[in-house]
Amino acid sequence: MQIKNSLKYSLYVIFHPFNGFWELKREKKGSPWSVFIILTTLIILLCLKQQFTGFILNPNVGNSPFSLILQIEIVLIPFLLWCVSNWSITTLVDGEGTFKDIAITTAYSLIPIILFTIPLIIMSRFITFEESQMYDLLFAISLIWSAFLLLTGIMTIHQFSLTKTLITILIAIVGMLVISFIILLFFALISQVYNWAYLIYREISLRNI
Repeated sequence: MQIKNSLKYSLYVIFHPFNGFWELKREKKGSPWSVFIILTTLIILLCLKQQFTGFILNPNVGNSPFSLILQIEIVLIPFLLWCVSNWSITTLVDGEGTFKDIAITTAYSLIPIILFTIPLIIMSRFITFEESQMYDLLFAISLIWSAFLLLTGIMTIHQFSLTKTLITILIAIVGMLVISFIILLFFALISQVYNWAYLIYREISLRNI
């Protein structure tokens, strides 16, 4: 029941973001399970979009190989990087939001994209090339709506001013790039160590023959 109420509350949040995110933090109306459901739904919808968007707007449909892992990565990696980076930055500048608050706020901010995706897929199968501007407009509206929700959500849960919120968001984006670079560097070093160890093992094995 709590999960159901949390998901229903997300519809209130997208139309009343300031009150919604305030109550979300103060009255604990969100839940980690709602984050999981929202992200899972988004992944499923992205898979459907890749496979069923009309040919005019997706000329590779039916030709490009389908990859569920890729769709999961497209959603989860930026989501986790954003939450970690934003939490790390806002902790240093006295933000009041916890990691849980940031994750729930970010997930709820994705609701407009989820709500627009199915109608956009259906529309894409009937519109002509000249009408594709309407598709692009609706898609842009969903992105702008989600961006606005994320902005107001971060500002509300951390109790920041608009200027401070914008600055911390920009720093968090830079932080995401830094974290990504460190992770890639780490795996590159691990790969080199593995190759070095494997070469030594091969050398020892050949000498013992």
